[in-house]
Amino acid sequence: MSESLFECLRGQCESQGFDLCHPFHTGWYNTLIEDEGHVKSGVLKKLSVPPPSRFFGDNTTNTSVCNAVLLGNTKKIWPYFLEFLKEKYEEEKQRLSDSEEALKLVLDEPFDKFCTMKLQKIFEEIHKKSSGENGEEFEYDFFWSHGKCNKMKSAGKTNGTSHLITLESDENLMVSMQRAAVVTGHYWHDVDGTKLCIHPKFGTWSSFRAVVLIRNKCEVSFDHELIPKAAPSLLSRPIPDSEIAKAQEVMKVALGLTMNGDTLSTKYGESLCQFLHSTVVEGSDWSKISPSMRSWIHLRDCISLGRSEYRFENPQLLYHYTRDSRILRNELKLIEPEN
Repeated sequence: MSESLFECLRGQCESQGFDLCHPFHTGWYNTLIEDEGHVKSGVLKKLSVPPPSRFFGDNTTNTSVCNAVLLGNTKKIWPYFLEFLKEKYEEEKQRLSDSEEALKLVLDEPFDKFCTMKLQKIFEEIHKKSSGENGEEFEYDFFWSHGKCNKMKSAGKTNGTSHLITLESDENLMVSMQRAAVVTGHYWHDVDGTKLCIHPKFGTWSSFRAVVLIRNKCEVSFDHELIPKAAPSLLSRPIPDSEIAKAQEVMKVALGLTMNGDTLSTKYGESLCQFLHSTVVEGSDWSKISPSMRSWIHLRDCISLGRSEYRFENPQLLYHYTRDSRILRNELKLIEPEN
């Protein structure tokens, strides 16, 4: 059997540093968030449920019932990101003839731009492959971890090659990446305590970037009512009671420093996600890390599973939590070739 488009997607994502690529069905996600009460409360909204397509393989494959994919990364992404920054910096420096202005431009939300550009480029290549080999065309709905959404749709063919256009959406839809991870069957989610999402190999050291919903181009825009019964079994907790208890205590401290002592509840879930994803604070080295951000890092460190092998190196870890551009300035100096 020839390689499915999903297998091709997984390979291309890994080649760009996105080494987490998990298929799932949006109906499984919708059922989970409804069972947890998040739909009724208005905290989360259901995703569209298009029927499974041949993108995920024929009915002989385990992924054939899926209609979406969760994309993310481990520590492996960092050198790919730095190389991207270096290339963009050289391009802008040549265009602007001003090194400092070029650097300021490149360091404006660089990681989100890196993820968007790289992943959409990958889907463009996959689209060319699918339309060229068997004439099948797909459309893609992107739900990014930072809350923004966009679509990639067919723009017709040029010289026999199909192309995609990107349509930005004015309406943002927050997708719970952790709950999407749970229904893939590869993660355990501490839903009642720390909200940590734990992988049996990587532990807490993984990050999710986007959920991409995949539909046939010719499909009409109504939800497919049939939800596959073959949802993966939910992963059992892969860590001991003592570690989760310790993490829950650290979580209380982190919340006390960040949210003025509020208890963990859905009422500020979105604002907390926004704080952790979007806040820019000083943190170019450990001595400059604020007590609140230090507590969030400590929360991840409470879990020993995967920590020794997959914990982010200091520059990646500090940038993940602080978005301090001085970290990237230092990293760019380190990877510049010697004259």
